[in-house]
Amino acid sequence: MMALSVIAASSSVLGVSSCVNQEYDLNKGIDKTVNLNGQISAPIGNTGKIMIGDFLELNGENGLVESETGDYSLEFSGSPITRTVTVPAIELTSGNFIDTDGFEIAPIGIKASVQEANPGISDLIPLEGLDPVIIDNILDNGSKASISIDEMVDEVGDVVSEIGTVNLDARIMLAIAFSSSNSRGAVTVRKGLSLTLPEFIAIKDIPDNFTADGGKLTLNEDVVMSNDVPLEIAFTISSMDFAALKAETDGTQGYVEDNGHHYIRIDQPVDIDGLSLEVTPSDFGETFGDIPQTISFDVDVTADRLDITGATLVLDPDITIENQKVEIGEMPEFLTGADINLDIYNPVITLNISNSSPVAAALTARLQGYDENGEPTMAEPISIGSEETPVIINAALTGGVASTSTVYISRRPIDLDEISTIDRTQQNIVIDNLSDILATIPHSIEISDINVAPWYEDGNRYTAISFDGSDIEYSFSVDYDIDVPLAFGEKLRVEYPYDISGLNSSLNSSESGADLDITVNDARINMNFVNTLPLGMSVTAVPLDTEGNTLTGNLEVKLSAADGSDALVRAGSLENPSVTPVVINLRADSEAMKRLDGFRLDIVGTSSAETAGIALNSNQYIQITDISVSVDCGVETQF
Repeated sequence: MMALSVIAASSSVLGVSSCVNQEYDLNKGIDKTVNLNGQISAPIGNTGKIMIGDFLELNGENGLVESETGDYSLEFSGSPITRTVTVPAIELTSGNFIDTDGFEIAPIGIKASVQEANPGISDLIPLEGLDPVIIDNILDNGSKASISIDEMVDEVGDVVSEIGTVNLDARIMLAIAFSSSNSRGAVTVRKGLSLTLPEFIAIKDIPDNFTADGGKLTLNEDVVMSNDVPLEIAFTISSMDFAALKAETDGTQGYVEDNGHHYIRIDQPVDIDGLSLEVTPSDFGETFGDIPQTISFDVDVTADRLDITGATLVLDPDITIENQKVEIGEMPEFLTGADINLDIYNPVITLNISNSSPVAAALTARLQGYDENGEPTMAEPISIGSEETPVIINAALTGGVASTSTVYISRRPIDLDEISTIDRTQQNIVIDNLSDILATIPHSIEISDINVAPWYEDGNRYTAISFDGSDIEYSFSVDYDIDVPLAFGEKLRVEYPYDISGLNSSLNSSESGADLDITVNDARINMNFVNTLPLGMSVTAVPLDTEGNTLTGNLEVKLSAADGSDALVRAGSLENPSVTPVVINLRADSEAMKRLDGFRLDIVGTSSAETAGIALNSNQYIQITDISVSVDCGVETQF
């Protein structure tokens, strides 16, 4: 009786423990002498709880982790990605900023003008008492110089596609001096003299005796000049609108590209007009003969400094990020296999991003899994973001403090309110097919085609940049993690074959099995399958011989429900375990029994709408209870 009980008990125990414990001892506490004939029925008992952790084979090396609440998940971390973008300081040479060679004021015939105002005057006539002489129309068409710059700035072109307005602290001094052959004399420059700068230039710090109207400076009072006291016009150029200049010149001036190189090119006129003089003859001598025939004018422009303090730029750096690969490592057999479908309920890829740039960025990438041979596991990779809807990375905070943000990429929406964060923004991007990459666990996951580009949500592409005389560096970094809670969707299918061996030694006292004589053996083993896992299970059994091969011959093993249908174990929970009656029917002749050593149990786990999203937990278990056996046989054996 005990021998039959052992066979029945081992069948029942193996039926549920095959996924977990490969070394059940079938010989402990067994009476080894039995003679039985006819029909025998007997209760057997219960098995211990078999915990889900035994299925998962946690070893600290395969990415499987247990949370504080006992939930299981797969966690993988990639290597941090860090890139630096350098914006070179924009520098302009001040030496030839304004080309004064263009200013031409022809010598003024001062003696002829005095003579015209005083007909009949001769060289010996005293000048004392003569009325001042007005000399107009000195510059009938104005006098033109130019602001001229032609500098190659390829280092700027590497990261800047457009320059809008350049802010300057450019102190300009324009001096108009006159000279006479006798080194004597003085003239009064009458109000109305004007200096007109190009419209793309803005100025400030204007002298009190000048009035500004845009880029035009007009003398608002008479000013006396002498041989050693020139007329000085000092002002500061505060900005230059390169974008406006480029538009006005059909793209030929401003910040331009030419034959693959970037230049700052300016060639714009500066006009002096409205020069009118009042000359007092006695300032040039005592008699008319002392007055020189002409007086000459010289115009000099100096730029004390030409410091660029900032600009509005369109940043377009080439941020190259190599493909990133995450090695998955060895996974437990429970999660691998050719025919499984790990319909992960809600995998999450977490991106922790820091950006010190004043420009928001758009991130796109693709995900692909690869098997151990380097072949892709999906027909098409999964896209993270697109050109139309990229992952948006916030710009730096006020004061240039780097922004920090967390992006959760998931299959299903995440309640961000439940996640506690400090000093960072959060966003959740939902990708419906994200779990496809884990349908079968890949050998590695690669993030490829990583593209980071500036993002201008409101259409304004220009960004204000401040310079302190040196280059500016911005950093961009991404840390990423992959978190795969072991909670499944309705398409889950896991297969877990498990071999049980060592049964032959319990049936035969010798290697040949000669001590066991069984003509026919029919056994019916009844049991209740207790399940707290959120997985339904179907179980089938295949007999194995002493070599571990499928046993052929006159032997039948069938594991089924109590009504004879397929054995389907219902999903359960810790609060409400499912109890499913299961029957194992075994029939074998003596030859097959001598070669029988165990079973291969094929377990298929599935999920359903009711259990979708419930994680596997370390407290979950399966257990077989109320085991009983009924046999029809003739047996004589000595164990």
